[in-house]
Amino acid sequence: MNKTHNQNEQITPQYLYHYTSIDTLALILRDKKIKFTPLTDLDDLEEKHLKDAWQYGKYVYISSWTEDGMESIPMWNMYAGLDGGVRIRMPAEPFEQYELSSDVVVSTIPKQLHDFYKKGNAAVEEYLDYIDGPYYIIKHTPRLYKINYVENIEHNDDSSNLLNASEIEEKLTQIGRYKRIFWDFQKEWRYVLTLLPVKYNEKIKGFTDMTENIFFYFPFKYYFLSLNNDAFSKMEIMLSPKISDGNRAIVELLKEKYNTDMKIVESQLRGDLR
Repeated sequence: MNKTHNQNEQITPQYLYHYTSIDTLALILRDKKIKFTPLTDLDDLEEKHLKDAWQYGKYVYISSWTEDGMESIPMWNMYAGLDGGVRIRMPAEPFEQYELSSDVVVSTIPKQLHDFYKKGNAAVEEYLDYIDGPYYIIKHTPRLYKINYVENIEHNDDSSNLLNASEIEEKLTQIGRYKRIFWDFQKEWRYVLTLLPVKYNEKIKGFTDMTENIFFYFPFKYYFLSLNNDAFSKMEIMLSPKISDGNRAIVELLKEKYNTDMKIVESQLRGDLR
């Protein structure tokens, strides 16, 4: 990485903000969950070609927010729309805590896997019947990172160097934390969720090295994490600056049906945009 721009020590803000459509808001309220997207599918197309991301980005799922409490016209336009979108404000720690012992799949996994991940901050979330044997998806608790904006980022060099499992896990903690300076206006923070496939080999009664799972692809495009009750009740929804009467009514109905504690506020740009 070359020269960084405004790279300060990370101090987590009290609230984070997310610009989105009313359709997406409806799903968040109905399901009480936030969607995570693979790093390789984000709006910055360059990210999928960054060094290591092309190979390991499929294990890294992202939910993007901003720390900027001041409204952003570019953000309204890019992610919500001026007449049919919202900006969600939530506490910076919105997700339910989970532990391996609380998961319903505990009884289905090998004891060795259970004991290993019970000691760490992770859970076995999914059980898969894959074509060449059973896989288990290890879900680490999401980490919150402030994006570092840089002038230049290392791109994939197409090297085929094989890494061991510990080296891969180290790379996964670094992927998705840098963007080019052109995106600085987003003032982005990211929840980064790492999902790791582990294969249990019945013949050897043990687990294959993660490097053997490099061609694994998850059987889902997105991943969803549940919101905790406190964060859900403290949700604040700002209406887009030129919101239509119909879309305003939809948001009010969503509040009445799914989250009566939710606060709805007007955009400070209302009446100022043509």
